[in-house]
Formats: sequence, structure tokens, C-alpha cells
Amino acid sequence: MKFRSSLLATALIAGISFLANAQSRDTAHFYMQHSYDVLNYTLDLDLYGCYTTPYPKNFTAKEVITFRVDSVLNTISLNAVNTSLQVDSVSLSGAGFVHFSDTLKITLNRTYNPGEVAQVRISYKHKNVSDNAFYATGGYVFTDCPP
Repeated sequence: MKFRSSLLATALIAGISFLANAQSRDTAHFYMQHSYDVLNYTLDLDLYGCYTTPYPKNFTAKEVITFRVDSVLNTISLNAVNTSLQVDSVSLSGAGFVHFSDTLKITLNRTYNPGEVAQVRISYKHKNVSDNAFYATGGYVFTDCPP
């Protein structure tokens, strides 16, 4: 059973479940400034295992982020907790990535100019750990993270 969802700025990550509890984050890091405007998040989550005993917290996901560029850029950065997420790949406009210190830095396939629209697909796994962002208990699954 796959759950699909097209989300407008209300997702995440698990979206990424990339975000952790704001109280545990350095405020400047958690609310980093961006030179792009996210237009849409599309999530493709495989949560089936979270609903079966022993109710693990791990799942696989693919997320496409569509964004409009506000200033010349060739990388984007996202909050992404290292202890609970394993990023496998990026594609579409994403050419490479570094996942370090709770930040996912994605190198784009070229330099984008203001007004251009780009999409980045991120394939990742949520590890079977508690992270105060994604909850799977007794067959219930939820997240309370903003995009």
C-alpha cells in the first residue's frame, strides 16, 4: 500500500521528515534564509511497514521540490537530520549532494537565474529511530513538522 500526496507548502519532509523539533535546533540554522521560493512539495511515501507489528519507524520516500529562483544560485540547502534520515540520491535538477551537520546541500545541474523554475527529486530513507519529527506507534503514523 503506497500513500501519495501532492502538497503545497504544508508537507514535510515528512518531506522531508527532514525537519526535527524546532526547540532542539539552533534558531539561525533551523530558519535558514533561502534564495528560492518553494512552489510545491510532492511526496511519495511507502509507510506500509509502519502499520504492521512491531510498528517500526522506518520508511522509504521520494520527494520532488518545485521552486522558483529568487537570485542566481547553483546550490540549495535544506534542514535534514542526519541521525534519522539517509539520503540515497538526488535527481532532476539536482546533480549531487552532501548531507552533513543536519543540512542537505544539493548541487544543481547548472546555475539558475532569477525567475527560473527548477525541480529537485530527493530519494531517502527514514531510519528506525525516534526523532521528535516522525511518530509511528501502535499502527498510527503522524508528523507535526512544518515545511
